[in-house]
Amino acid sequence: MKGCGKNYAAVLKGERDIDILYLNDPALYPHQVRVAVQTSAICGTQIGEWNMSRGPDPYLPHCFGHEAVGEVLEVGDEVNGLSVGDRVIVSWMKASADYHAPPKFRDESGAAVNFGQCCTFVTRGVFPGNRVFKIDESIDTDSAALLGCALLTAYAALKYVTSASEIDKGEIAIVGAGGIGLSVAALCQAFGWSAVCVDTPEVTTYLETQDLGFQFVSTVLARAQRVGKHPIVIVCTGAHSAFELAEKLLPQNGGKMLVIGNPPYGTKVSLEIKPLLYGREIIGVGEKDVELPRDLYELVDLLKTGRLDAERLVRQRFPLAHIQSAFEASVSGLGGRTLIDIS
Repeated sequence: MKGCGKNYAAVLKGERDIDILYLNDPALYPHQVRVAVQTSAICGTQIGEWNMSRGPDPYLPHCFGHEAVGEVLEVGDEVNGLSVGDRVIVSWMKASADYHAPPKFRDESGAAVNFGQCCTFVTRGVFPGNRVFKIDESIDTDSAALLGCALLTAYAALKYVTSASEIDKGEIAIVGAGGIGLSVAALCQAFGWSAVCVDTPEVTTYLETQDLGFQFVSTVLARAQRVGKHPIVIVCTGAHSAFELAEKLLPQNGGKMLVIGNPPYGTKVSLEIKPLLYGREIIGVGEKDVELPRDLYELVDLLKTGRLDAERLVRQRFPLAHIQSAFEASVSGLGGRTLIDIS
């Protein structure tokens, strides 16, 4: 039974230091849901927490992870639309504002372990109802595990593209072929839009061997052959050089740069201002652009109809007990998402 046995979790204790601890099962507040997590994905945000590139972490030790698929074990009295046994998506993005404190978890010694509102590298997590969404049983586990962040974020970015004509879209350039970048590429295919993924020669050479069905070009060739040729460029990495390359790929005095990468805090880039006077747009895309639950269920429809193939976006998977190795493997930058099997 999913609700029995010890509740174990990946706890970040310091830079590149993860421990598996047994936690208690705190009583629910009325607005909360207890979920048995099945599978969770490693996002660039977690890599930034793990290697401390996001800056000092005042909440250590803490659980982490922020997108998962699982099953409802218990529902608070104030939560509507969810029942025990429901298959659900857990997302760090929320359908409404948070008005309550996060759950209080403790390890076997009684020491407090920070959990936040959404931490998914855990056997049984407690989440506010505004971050838990019922999902169709027919959606495969790998695709479902990506719905809470990667696919939602990519979908939000492409909503800025839908109003453009086919001529104005041209061929969309996706700079950065990690989990988010490949999610954008998969959605472009679902919508019938032409797109190319741009990354380092090492990454593109590797991805071309994986039979993903996407078009890839190296950063070297992009700088040599594609300057000014892409009306829409979507930056899906936090690398400093990605922003400078994206600027070169746009038309001289126009185009639209969408930024959904996750750069380290303090990242600064030098961009030419003059094109902004002629209509060039630079737009940051994030949680503010996601409409829940509507966007989630539109993605589910794309999966159910076969227009969106998300299973190919998973590069590797590890059990929770080997999550340290999973992070070490994920920093290679070779594209795709790493999944953590919890149950």
